[in-house]
Amino acid sequence: MALAKIAKKKSKELDEEVIAILFRDSDGTSSTIRGLWEDKIQSIETGFKIEKFDRGVAMLPNPKSEAWLICALKDKAYENCQKLEKRSGNDKSPDNLKDELESFGIELEHINEMIQDGCIDIEKIDMPSFDYFTKQLKALL
Repeated sequence: MALAKIAKKKSKELDEEVIAILFRDSDGTSSTIRGLWEDKIQSIETGFKIEKFDRGVAMLPNPKSEAWLICALKDKAYENCQKLEKRSGNDKSPDNLKDELESFGIELEHINEMIQDGCIDIEKIDMPSFDYFTKQLKALL
């Protein structure tokens, strides 16, 4: 896995440990076979293991990162967010997550500021894919 090799090289250059985060959306659709997210997680983690890099983390939103943000920005923020993970990751879907996030009218830069300022409380996001990512990351910090 190229990311693990880059991280190991950077670790040597800096003479300190680094954490590599492989981020990609799961992008499943409602017609995708069950287990797609788990298969992708396993594939990423196997790649880190093959390269003997134990400080790698899979950041794999299910179905995509917009779901994590919608959880915090919707009218009833942080409530029943697991349902978002069952939605299609297809941007051509009639109720796609990308359009829903855009409907909030918040620029991405402002969303970043909201996270940094604590307006978006990542500790309140309760979604299996987000919980998995944060648990793996916290174990390395």
